[in-house]
Amino acid sequence: MENKNITILSQYAQSNLSKIVFSLLGIILLSVSSKISIPFYPVPMTLQTFVVYFIAASMGMVGFYATVSYVILGLIGLPIFAAGGGFGYVMS
Repeated sequence: MENKNITILSQYAQSNLSKIVFSLLGIILLSVSSKISIPFYPVPMTLQTFVVYFIAASMGMVGFYATVSYVILGLIGLPIFAAGGGFGYVMS
C-alpha cells in the first residue's frame, strides 16, 4: 500500500534536516507576523491568524511542531509575541 501524504510540505521535505528547516521557517513566519498589527481595542489584530492557517494547511504535523515550538519559546521569555514574551506576559 502506498503512503499518501496530503500536505504540500511532504512533496519537498523528505529528510529530517529539511523538516527542521521548514519548522524554523514556520517559527520565523509566526514571529514576524506577530509584530505586524492593526490597532484595535482591547486586543490588536495581527497577521498571526492567517499565518497559523497557512502553516496548518501547507505543513501538516511539521507546522504543528513549529506552532508549539513558537509558543514554548515565547513562554520561556523570548520577546516573540505581539508585545513581549514570558509566562507573566501571557498571564497578564
